[in-house]
This record gives sequence, structure tokens and C-alpha cells, in this order.
Amino acid sequence: MLSEAHNSEEENKMIPKYLADIEKLNTVDNIQDMRIEIQRISRYNSVVNACISTAYHRGLSGEDLYTYMAYQLLKQNIEYYSQALESAMSKTL
Repeated sequence: MLSEAHNSEEENKMIPKYLADIEKLNTVDNIQDMRIEIQRISRYNSVVNACISTAYHRGLSGEDLYTYMAYQLLKQNIEYYSQALESAMSKTL
């Protein structure tokens, strides 16, 4: 029993903190809390962190920051799914 608890703790250390807290992300339902979560996640996610840093250095407004971030994350998401699809299709051939 103690060994199982220890293994669970080890597994949790391997999961990035923001992924371990995914349940919290799913329960956020207002804009202010979303902003807080984005700032928190920026400590763990290099794309979010880079977007915030770039927006700060370019002097972007808050609205422009979130537009820029949404665009960058959308590009990354499309690239990820394109690569996953390409990989899956090459394995079936």
C-alpha cells in the first residue's frame, strides 16, 4: 500500500503542474479567473510565456496580447494536429 502511494507521488512529479491542475482549468468560468490561470500557466508553458514576454516588449494592450496569444496557440495547435495526422497516416502505410 505504501509502495503504491509512493509510485503515485512519483507519477505526479512527472506530470507538468499545469496539466496536473487541468481540472481547475475546466471549472474556471469568468474572465478574471481565466486571466489568472493564463498567468499561472505562463510559468510552465513556453508558448504562453513567450507570448506574454513578446507582448510586453512590443507594448501591446491587454486585448492585443490575448489576440496574439490566441493566434500563436492556434498555429501551434494546427501544426500539432497536422503532424499527428501525418504520423498516423505514415504508420498505416
